[in-house]
Amino acid sequence: MKISSLIRCLYVRTGVTVVATVSLIVLAAFPLQRKISLESEEIQKDYAKTENDQKRILELPVLRSKYQKISNESDKTGTILPESQVVELIKNLEETARETGGEIVVSQGMDLAARKKAAPTPDAATGQKTSGDNRIVDQMAEGKTLGLSVIFSGRYSDAVNFLHKVETMPYFLDVLSIDFRPADTGAGERGSLFSANPTPVTSVGSTSTVPTTTSVKATFELIVYLQ
Repeated sequence: MKISSLIRCLYVRTGVTVVATVSLIVLAAFPLQRKISLESEEIQKDYAKTENDQKRILELPVLRSKYQKISNESDKTGTILPESQVVELIKNLEETARETGGEIVVSQGMDLAARKKAAPTPDAATGQKTSGDNRIVDQMAEGKTLGLSVIFSGRYSDAVNFLHKVETMPYFLDVLSIDFRPADTGAGERGSLFSANPTPVTSVGSTSTVPTTTSVKATFELIVYLQ
């Protein structure tokens, strides 16, 4: 009986020892495993952040180039004129005309909305309603605008120079049409030296054979965008 009791006690102690050892291993291993898992996640996050930072650093020259391009385009498009500065714009036009050796008369023309509603005028050659002016205005952006009709009196070369300066003014505007006539010809009479709807300044000089010293009355139809 004593031997069996001793054996039973030994088994019990052994079992208790095994259970205690396993419990200690489990209790110590799980927190350790959890800590290792958390630190592994943090390392992966740091690695991903470092990789993203490196990509951003590599993209800096591209972003700088894009910013410079947008900045340059913004400088070219000009600013939308506050309605309160319309008088200042007209004064600038008059000053520009004097600087180029001519003078101007400015009157209010049709704004963009009115031009879009207007019916196309028949083409002189075909008789069809395919006015270039109406095709252009249909493609222009909506917004608050002011129509100006500017009549320049002076030499042909000065009128072309004036038109170039108008197109490069720091305002958001479009030249819808141009028309050059001899200075002694009425606006409603025949005898147009050159007209276009619209034409860049360079092509005005290249497509026309008008002597640069010819005195003209040049009519420019402008659309000025307002705030």
